[in-house]
Amino acid sequence: MREKSLEYRKLIEAVEKIKSGYKVVAAILFGFRARGDFKPWSDYDLLVIADFKERYLDRITNLLEVISDVKLNIELHPYTLDEAVEMLRKGNLTLVDALSEGVILYQNEDFNILRSTYKELVKRGLKKTNTTVIVPYP
Repeated sequence: MREKSLEYRKLIEAVEKIKSGYKVVAAILFGFRARGDFKPWSDYDLLVIADFKERYLDRITNLLEVISDVKLNIELHPYTLDEAVEMLRKGNLTLVDALSEGVILYQNEDFNILRSTYKELVKRGLKKTNTTVIVPYP
């Protein structure tokens, strides 16, 4: 994604709005838009790792309200850092896609926990095929 594009600026605006209300660890664009193989109707998949306290669906509702004036079709995937690490260890496709092909829009130093977990899993055999994620044994 070109950093100067209107869509990129809107994504950054959305991330900044989210950061104003949460301690954000990372915001990563992933999926079709990040890979560049999107269609005009494709949404923007945004992984948000933050200090969420609410239940998952409440997080989405609250975040959609926070970014309601950003005119972009953003699909939010909000997780805590602990949830993201656990999901990654289980081979969750959202996390694997975001970490393998995503565009990092924001990260702080705590993101290194997730990044190092991903690198360690890849070293041990984590890989994505056309149909699944292969997870190494512990």
